[in-house]
Amino acid sequence: MKVLKGKLGLAAITILTTLAVGCSDQKFSNSTQALLSKVESGKTLEYTRPQCEVPQSNYDLMTNVISFEMTSKGGVSFGFDLIKGIFKAFGISLDVESGQMAMQMDMADTLSPNTPLANVVGGAKMKKFSFDASINMYQAALSIDYYYKTPLSELTQNTLRNTLQALNAQLATTQSAWSTVVVAKASNLDMIVPVGALAGLKVGDVFKIYNVQNIWSGAPCESQFIMSRKSTTEAVAVGQVVQLMSGAADLKIISGNGAMVDQGARVEIQSLQNADNGSQRTSLLRSVHIAGVTSGKLDVDGKTEIDVVSYLKAEIQAIVREFGFYIKN
Repeated sequence: MKVLKGKLGLAAITILTTLAVGCSDQKFSNSTQALLSKVESGKTLEYTRPQCEVPQSNYDLMTNVISFEMTSKGGVSFGFDLIKGIFKAFGISLDVESGQMAMQMDMADTLSPNTPLANVVGGAKMKKFSFDASINMYQAALSIDYYYKTPLSELTQNTLRNTLQALNAQLATTQSAWSTVVVAKASNLDMIVPVGALAGLKVGDVFKIYNVQNIWSGAPCESQFIMSRKSTTEAVAVGQVVQLMSGAADLKIISGNGAMVDQGARVEIQSLQNADNGSQRTSLLRSVHIAGVTSGKLDVDGKTEIDVVSYLKAEIQAIVREFGFYIKN
């Protein structure tokens, strides 16, 4: 299945990156290595500015499954629709002929999680598939691996792709170029960023670093976020990736003044190494924090339910890379 391949792909990246870095760890200071590991594992850092101004992901994603319905050959519908207020358990043996699903997604800047940059509703329909609810629904409720083998998973994936495509298109109208932030400084020459191989970084990639001023309506992190702007038109420093983990990297300052770089400084692409096949890389993946997933209950028999939320989180993890994102939680 595509989902399982996606998971294996992420695991392979992590393992290969760890192996590649592991053989050269001795070249780097203990403080740099400690900070990289801390960022990699998502541990709390020390902050010289309000913590929310040093985000470890680009966006917060909220997903809500509005409806998940299946219809038998006799025209009887089962599942739920939150808008119509319909919740109907399967509970009997029936041959499901078609299905439909709808979901809503909100994508917000991590600095302003309550103000969506994009808000969309997507959906998908499937017809002419054979699915014996009395057998398949019970097994899908008990095993995520089995769920991936059913039309329910295919319907979920189709709905996710439709919704993410709409979300990406809406986001593209408001967002600037890819960026991340300096979350910590191991020294005046070593800047730690919360992105790594999972975002597509390679050793040798070069980034411009700008200090920023975040403007709030009142107290930082306690009021409405207005905007973030660069403190200078020219980069304070330029850093190159010298050490890489799956979710963190060390940028060694190669020009400019690393002592002037603030925690929370914006990091933008200057140049990327060629891909392994020699082609020019032009973009990196943006990081997304799953802020929440909600759904109605997909009731099998009044006692057993399919865990739509857990299954959907796994599906999101596997599919978002197709749309230029990766999950960082």
